[in-house]
Amino acid sequence: MGEDDIFVEMNADDPLSYLGIAKPDECLQVLHHAYTYSMSECLHAVGDTRELMSVCKMTFSQELLESYGRVLVLLYNAGLNILCPLAVKYYLLRWGVGTS
Repeated sequence: MGEDDIFVEMNADDPLSYLGIAKPDECLQVLHHAYTYSMSECLHAVGDTRELMSVCKMTFSQELLESYGRVLVLLYNAGLNILCPLAVKYYLLRWGVGTS
């Protein structure tokens, strides 16, 4: 990415994909959005009210999205089901992820 370029496309399976989105929590957030909206791609934009500083288009493999769904089930069964049983179960079932 050149000094004046603000747009980059990355594949999440690439070992260097962390260069597209520097903060780990924001990488996870982009994965979550892609999974939630059943999309294989998601945009991550950084900016303020005056300018756009960077945009990363991240592509996720079906295998990664399915693995993330299994992690959500593990989290649900490990304790989230106690905290908010109906809301989380509805969310998981809505996206076709079993909770058993």
